[in-house]
Amino acid sequence: MKHPPSVSPLRSAKSSEPGFYWAFIILVILGAIACLIGLATFLLFGFTGTETFTTEENWLYATLLCLLPIGGAGAVLLGVGAFIWFTRLRHR
Repeated sequence: MKHPPSVSPLRSAKSSEPGFYWAFIILVILGAIACLIGLATFLLFGFTGTETFTTEENWLYATLLCLLPIGGAGAVLLGVGAFIWFTRLRHR
């Protein structure tokens, strides 16, 4: 009685490699764009003067409302892209 050939885990992981490659590319591009937009809006709103807030309050609000949410989302996307790279694509 012949046993069917076993498929190695490495071979089965390579069959889905193109999907992980494109996910990696898209996540890195979107993450980099989000980080740049977060930094740009942080600097824009940080340097914009207002009559009701002091300079320190203005920078604090720019950090809390622009840099952390937008730049943080970009950093998360870059982190997920790095995770895909190290777990699936590093040994191509």
